[in-house]
Amino acid sequence: MELAASISSSKKLNEIYIYKDTFTDKSLAALAKYLSNPSCGLKVLSLVKCNLNDESMKAFSENLHLSSRSKLVKLIVEENFLSAKGMAYLANALNTIKSKVTSLYFYKNKLTNKSAKSLGNLLTKNPSIQVLDITDNNLTKVGTNVLRKKIENKRNFKFGIETKNSALEDILQ
Repeated sequence: MELAASISSSKKLNEIYIYKDTFTDKSLAALAKYLSNPSCGLKVLSLVKCNLNDESMKAFSENLHLSSRSKLVKLIVEENFLSAKGMAYLANALNTIKSKVTSLYFYKNKLTNKSAKSLGNLLTKNPSIQVLDITDNNLTKVGTNVLRKKIENKRNFKFGIETKNSALEDILQ
């Protein structure tokens, strides 16, 4: 809670990079409320190795109500424990708003083929998204093919994936 309280007083804050910190659901909810404030100038939020799981993502997502004036463009949730359920919470939150998020990074979570449905809907409903990194998760070619179909008409889309069977990175133009 202290983090959210301290950053909410700063209107000049553009980027927050948090590494190896543990959040309570209450503090994540407060952070999401801060992001939802129209006067928030934050463009990048990075939560790496913060022990985030599906329940913490639920708390974050239920309080995330970005306005059309939101400046958040990059969300990094890497090396956590986010699975299909947590991804569904986040995708639903981002789908219910007109976000300007352009880049999503979910490197090394617990995403599976079930996650591909939520991610695919997110990509379809949010044309601003141009970068998706889901490397080092548990998706197979089945899941990545679902996502490929959702992005086949997007130009200059950067898609980083690694399936269980092979590693690859595509830049579709």
